[in-house]
Amino acid sequence: MKERKPLRSEMGWSTTDSITVRGYNLPKDLLGKIDLGGMAFLEMTGRMPNPREAEVFNALLVTLVEHGMTPQAIAARLISICSPEAMQAAVAAGLCGVGSVFAGGSEQIARVLQTRECGPCGDGSGDRRGPRAPQGAGPRHRPSAA
Repeated sequence: MKERKPLRSEMGWSTTDSITVRGYNLPKDLLGKIDLGGMAFLEMTGRMPNPREAEVFNALLVTLVEHGMTPQAIAARLISICSPEAMQAAVAAGLCGVGSVFAGGSEQIARVLQTRECGPCGDGSGDRRGPRAPQGAGPRHRPSAA
């Protein structure tokens, strides 16, 4: 039988007296010194965001939190009202409705972050007078067929 390699992650590890996340000591270096957006950025990229990246990343996270009255959110809310003891069913109902119409915002944001188009003009420069307007993030609303 082939010998298994031990699992290793650069994202984080712990010992009996420390917790390390991406090379930072969690209680000493991160707790109380970094916000949730900065922590997510650190986990995903392996480095701390600069002030501009942090501002844009936090703004994107705020827009992702608001689900409004999308069909998925309505389905999850209705199931939760009908059966509050079955939270998993409510979450599943919402997830079953994820598709290209209302869940496209996360995909758009991921594309912007992956291409490093984090400047207000979408070109990484941060120049607000740049050649193109910032890309929007959020659901793509389509007219109904009826």
